[in-house]
Amino acid sequence: MYVHSPSVSVQLDEVTVDDEESKQMSELNERVKLESEKVASMKDENIVLQRNLLTNREELETWKSKLERIDDEDLYQFSDEQRNAILIETRRLKNLNTNIKKRIREIQK
Repeated sequence: MYVHSPSVSVQLDEVTVDDEESKQMSELNERVKLESEKVASMKDENIVLQRNLLTNREELETWKSKLERIDDEDLYQFSDEQRNAILIETRRLKNLNTNIKKRIREIQK
């Protein structure tokens, strides 16, 4: 005849609780590891974005300095003859662009 001992039951309960706690701890450790990897990835991405931002700011400053030079009116004053030549060339290029667009539409039909 088997007699159920309370001490054996308590020990089994403790083992079960210990197993569950160890499973929970391992799950939590795995989550912490995954979150740490995500954080590291985000830090790397942040570094890349900061570098890109710095590069873009430098490029913006370069363009600003170029535009400041263009704003100097004395450098870019054209004579009437030069202005007319520019207007004629601009008109010619616009007409050429229009003709090219027409040809493209005809070809696509």
